[in-house]
Amino acid sequence: MLSNKIFKKFFSTTSKIRKDIEKVTVIGSGVMGSGIGQVSAQVKYNVVIVDRNEASLNNSKIVISKSIECVAKKKFGDDDHKREVFKNDVLDHIRFTTNLKYAITDTDLIIEAIAEDISVKQNLFQTIEKNINKNTILATNTSSISLSKLSQNLKNKKNFCGLHFFNPVPVMKLLEVITINETSNDVLEKIINYGKIIGKVPVKCKDTPGFIVNRLLNPYLFDAFEMYERNDATKEDIDKAMKLGAALPMGPFELADFIGLDILESIKKNYPNKKSKVLEKLVKEHKYGIKSGEARIHVSKQKKDQDVETTQTPIEENNSIDNKDEIEELIDNIENHTTNDTILDNIEFTHYEETENQAIQDLCTRVHNNTAFAGVVPYSTKTVKNAFECQKTCVEEFPLCVAVVFYFVHNKKNEHLCYYFDKNSVDEQVTLIAEAPKHEKDIIRALEIVVNCHQFDPVPPPSDEIISSSDKVPRSKRQQGFDAPIRSDENWSNWSSCRNSNTQVRSQICEYGRNIQRRGCPSREYQASQQEYNSVTQRAAPTAAYRYPEQAQAQYPPTPYNHQDYYRAHPTHAPPEPSEEERQKALEYEKRRQQYEEQLRAYNLQQLEFQRAAQQRQQQQQQQQAQTQIQQQQYPQQQYPQQQQQYPQQTSGDIERHPAIPSADPCPGDACEQPSYPEPLPTRPSPPPPPPQPPCLSQACLPEMSAHIGSWSEWSEYGSCSCTCGYGIQQRRRVCSSTYCIGGSDVETVECNLGECPGEWSSWSDWSTPSATCGHAISTKTRTCLGGSNCPGRASEEKYVDLGVCQYYSQWSAFGECSVTCGDNGIKRRFRSCIGGTDCDGPSEEALACSGEPCASWQQWSEWSACYPDCGSCRKTRTRECTLYNGAPSEDCVGPNEEVTVDFIRSCCEWEPWCPFSSCSNGQRTRSRVCIRPGVGFDDTCTCPGNDTEVEACEEERRLYCSWTQWCAFVNLDIPRPCEPTVRQRTRQCVGDIGCSCEGRAIERETVEGLVPCTTPKPVVPC
Repeated sequence: MLSNKIFKKFFSTTSKIRKDIEKVTVIGSGVMGSGIGQVSAQVKYNVVIVDRNEASLNNSKIVISKSIECVAKKKFGDDDHKREVFKNDVLDHIRFTTNLKYAITDTDLIIEAIAEDISVKQNLFQTIEKNINKNTILATNTSSISLSKLSQNLKNKKNFCGLHFFNPVPVMKLLEVITINETSNDVLEKIINYGKIIGKVPVKCKDTPGFIVNRLLNPYLFDAFEMYERNDATKEDIDKAMKLGAALPMGPFELADFIGLDILESIKKNYPNKKSKVLEKLVKEHKYGIKSGEARIHVSKQKKDQDVETTQTPIEENNSIDNKDEIEELIDNIENHTTNDTILDNIEFTHYEETENQAIQDLCTRVHNNTAFAGVVPYSTKTVKNAFECQKTCVEEFPLCVAVVFYFVHNKKNEHLCYYFDKNSVDEQVTLIAEAPKHEKDIIRALEIVVNCHQFDPVPPPSDEIISSSDKVPRSKRQQGFDAPIRSDENWSNWSSCRNSNTQVRSQICEYGRNIQRRGCPSREYQASQQEYNSVTQRAAPTAAYRYPEQAQAQYPPTPYNHQDYYRAHPTHAPPEPSEEERQKALEYEKRRQQYEEQLRAYNLQQLEFQRAAQQRQQQQQQQQAQTQIQQQQYPQQQYPQQQQQYPQQTSGDIERHPAIPSADPCPGDACEQPSYPEPLPTRPSPPPPPPQPPCLSQACLPEMSAHIGSWSEWSEYGSCSCTCGYGIQQRRRVCSSTYCIGGSDVETVECNLGECPGEWSSWSDWSTPSATCGHAISTKTRTCLGGSNCPGRASEEKYVDLGVCQYYSQWSAFGECSVTCGDNGIKRRFRSCIGGTDCDGPSEEALACSGEPCASWQQWSEWSACYPDCGSCRKTRTRECTLYNGAPSEDCVGPNEEVTVDFIRSCCEWEPWCPFSSCSNGQRTRSRVCIRPGVGFDDTCTCPGNDTEVEACEEERRLYCSWTQWCAFVNLDIPRPCEPTVRQRTRQCVGDIGCSCEGRAIERETVEGLVPCTTPKPVVPC
């Protein structure tokens, strides 16, 4: 905690500096974006925070609201009125939206605070530049990416700069202002003024890697990880040493948790020599530190005190981005590390003014990822476009639908499976089981609906590694009872338009998932909703194929749903029998659920009766006009005697008598006077009768009439109201003297209201946490009036609690001596004591920077020494002197006084390998080689040691001589025959020295024709 003096410096909301900026847009609602928006709104800038995810924006609202409460408490102490005025004023200056076009319209300063991804940031800035005016300033909150690279695609670079805030933004006073060469002086001046107005100390820096703080801080953090991994020291001792020895407010591991391990891992890519297996492992497991809900490296007391609220990383659906324009697609890349994907998709509804009194039904939902139901079969299935459509339908059909399982398959479009269930994990024999998607882009998501969130208390989400749930309530809190308060966001969404089920819906984030409220549609929207009623009824009808599925092998997605035999395959997983206490709680839950259902059904029936009565009156008028016209045109001469049935006049004290109807209509509060044979209430209102047919004058349209048309009697008096309290109906009747009368019905109904029904108190809640932590405090308990608003007695009670003497700090001591005797990096400290205890709020010591006399420093380096060789490497040296501030020599400087370097001049010449020896001639043979320069080849300037020719003696070998003889004559190989070819051959011999051989053939063969002439046969002479 900060002292009041420091706090006022950090959070001052007044400034005499001229405001050149009026509207500030922050892109990204994470930790940094929320902090930037808060400090800007505190000094009355108009702020718009934009993010692609509604859940992330809602979380940002909660974080900012809590932070502002802390600021207000420090500024105004116990003055509740001033604190509330201050908080409301700040929040009034902040708007939250998912519409990027709206956020950047007519803004003066846009600050980007999204993920450290250079391509995403470049695309974002390039697209934003197309939709803003030329004077809008673009700024990035990057901590590691080069601004020159980020702005390389921008046309108007003079309005681009960097604003590097430090986490937590409301506390850290430093603001690094980074400029590129093109940044104009006017923009720089405006940005520095903006930084001073929001209470920061701006420091200017050029576009250098890491800027100022991170350039020096990052190697320090990475060295701490290396020490820990080498087992040089524990992480706790390293943190303790740096805080006490270097007077730092946080150790390196505490600071790494606060910065975010994912950001640190991204920065480490710029330091290839810095390796950390621990850091890589934690990032792969999505354990980023405080932002992911837990300080993975070192859990500090500060983190516990702040109770930082976080949620799981989202699982994004890729099936709902059709027809988005260029800017909306860029929003999909915005950082959302606080998004909770398991929260029910936010239902943004059209605003509708509440001009009628409608009964409201409260519901509670929670969502699980990678989860399915075992022990239950879906009553219906449907292909849907996305999870929102699947979940919304179930909410509309409650209580018929109490759960859904949605399967998103990445390679299908608008054909994803949604299974509807009439039981969920609250019911016996039904349990949640893990089911992993078959592909990394697929999604399996389950939704459950109950009347009260505490019905989920006995059945927390499964503790499986692949399951994530919107239900984050710890097990200890699940034992506090049905009436324990449920933490939720204060803001409800707007009421939806009238749905097919004749209801309107709105929602609110809570610690289980979402609170849902339903109410009947206003009467003016009733007729439009009924036109779609039949389609809803048909969709909600049970599907036989899924009510009694056949045995099937496991499929993905399961078609049909195949988890119903889970308990048969895993009998040990079946839920145990509930205890008597659990049964009683279940009965209480069911009783309250039935009360809510009865109230809603009564209202729906009441609305239905009003519509019917109005339609009947309209139909009567139309029929009367049509019949009158028909009689005048078709039967002008007929006269019908009028017969009237007389009813006795009622006088005071007489018993009223009215024609009986089968059953009284229900009304709110179950306070109706019912006959002894009531019929069951319908679960849905019946659709109204169709409108009357238009009148026609043909004979086919004439009604069938008896010989005599009767006449109506006078109306009876209205009967008593059908309810003893609340809204009901009154009826009166008349009688037709014949079998047919013209003009209307025999029954007329009007609305009656006998005042609000009496309510009934719920059980008292537990005593609340005392309003203070010490001294005298107040604790309260409350109860709720159910079924009405006029319960007798008080809705709350208070009691005083004595929590003992409050502890407080003494005055600060004087600062001690500076820790250094020279230089500017010294620290001096002061201390204070906790009086009345050992756990006072705030630090017990403070550190302040100090300096001594100027330290010894190095002079400029001398010139490098000369280099003499003409080839190869050359060793050169240079030196410097260490001197005090007065010029006297010193040995206190850190580092070497001499540097050595080796220069490469050029390659030296060298011999090529020897060529082979020549043939022996005259008793000698020779060989040669060439002197070359490597990389160049032959060079006339090259000289190599040694000779380029070599001669040696040799002995000549005696040569063998041989040759072929002349060919011999051809010899026939077979006897020549007349008219047949003859084969013949000839030979020769190789003659000469032994060992010699001749080249060529020794035998040749050939085929010769006509060696023997053919003889002609004698002709045959006939007789």
